[in-house]
Amino acid sequence: TGAGGRPSHSRRKPRRGCGPTIIVEPMPEQSLAGQFTTYIPGRDVLYSHPLQLYVRAGARKVPGLAATAANPFATGDFNHILSFEDIADYDTWQHHMRGYLEVFLDLYRRNKLPVNRDGRQSAGPLDMSAVKLSTEHPEGQGDGDAMHEHRGIDRVLSFARFVHIHPCGRKYYIGDLNNDKTRKSMSFMKGWKSLPIPSWSGGHKANTEGGQIVKNQLSRKEEIAGVEGHLANAAAALWKQFKQGHQEAAAMMERYKAEHACGEDLLPGTGWNAYTVNVNFRTACHLDRKNVKGSYSALVVFGLGNLFSGGFYMLPQYKIGVDIKDGTVLFHTSGTDYHGNSDLHLPDAAGFPGGGQASDCD
Repeated sequence: TGAGGRPSHSRRKPRRGCGPTIIVEPMPEQSLAGQFTTYIPGRDVLYSHPLQLYVRAGARKVPGLAATAANPFATGDFNHILSFEDIADYDTWQHHMRGYLEVFLDLYRRNKLPVNRDGRQSAGPLDMSAVKLSTEHPEGQGDGDAMHEHRGIDRVLSFARFVHIHPCGRKYYIGDLNNDKTRKSMSFMKGWKSLPIPSWSGGHKANTEGGQIVKNQLSRKEEIAGVEGHLANAAAALWKQFKQGHQEAAAMMERYKAEHACGEDLLPGTGWNAYTVNVNFRTACHLDRKNVKGSYSALVVFGLGNLFSGGFYMLPQYKIGVDIKDGTVLFHTSGTDYHGNSDLHLPDAAGFPGGGQASDCD
């Protein structure tokens, strides 16, 4: 979108071809989860043009990712995992995204979007210097107020007494462990909070507690529900492009969606049932674990106002980064490959805290 959050009418000149084909050998993944990754020239390869990425099948076998006869690796020794392309029907896609984003950004600027503090893996390690210790605690955590009465070294000791860091390193809890009520409350995992995460989801998801299908938070907002038809049309334009290049995976995703109760179809004509909008959110390495194996996510980026830099889509196990900009789309098996973002550099911009200049949607 353009300055002030209004969509820009400029776009990149279309690039011909589907880009080079890259074959990669993954590195060990055990230490990647929940960690930030940085693009390092000389160690990592950065791509800013169309790309097709394959991984040797022997290195990681994933159901539904077998190569098709349409590609040169039909022997089955390689699995396709990523496509980076120009958006084919850009005008249609931009028109409908404009209708959705104007409403979303208005809610964002007026702080009318729900606060997300769930400490998901993509939140990354907790930045303790950014933790603001509020005296307004949920019921059962009021004993934490006492720490504000101290000064100097007593404040440090009080902080250690009242503030508890979850073993995952992404969430904290405020309360006195000497209080039985606090200890009981800490056993409820939703009582642990991370710093606010600028990420919101729409569409449907399976409730982890009961397995039933529920609407995500964005789709429950009346203002968003009124313009989700625009988002659905934009998603359909991307799906048409994806299906043309990845018929086998697309057929599997459509079949799974049709066979499983996914609630009201808010993204009709596609194999997707949910979406996420991030604003200036540098995600840590994570897997989209709830994705169906073999399925692809689609990721696009919107620049707001001045140009931003960085925020590369990193695949650290392959030592690869992709520079996604306006007018491009990345299709990725994000449920089976760790991914995250490199440092995001944002110039100042009115209306966005910290110079908010970028958002992405997948």
